[in-house]
Amino acid sequence: AALGEEDDGADDASSPKTTVGPYGGLVGSADATNRDTAYRAVADHVRCLAFAIADGATPSNEGRGYVLRRVLRRAVRYARQTLGA
Repeated sequence: AALGEEDDGADDASSPKTTVGPYGGLVGSADATNRDTAYRAVADHVRCLAFAIADGATPSNEGRGYVLRRVLRRAVRYARQTLGA
C-alpha cells in the first residue's frame, strides 16, 4: 500500500498463509492427531540445527555435516507428513 493508505495485509510475507492449525500444547493420548508432537519435534530439530551452525558446522557429505543434513531432512519430512506443511 502507498503511504497513507490502509493495508489489508493480503500480500504480507511476514505472516505466511498455512492450513496448519495452532499449537495446542497437547501431550500423549490427548494429542490424537500428533500435531502438537510434530510441532515440538520440528522445533527441537530446528533448535539443534541453529546451535550446530552457530558452532561452526556446515551441511556436508561427511561427519557432523552429514548429521546436520539428516536432521534437516527429518524435520522437513515430519512437517510434511504430520503437519501437511
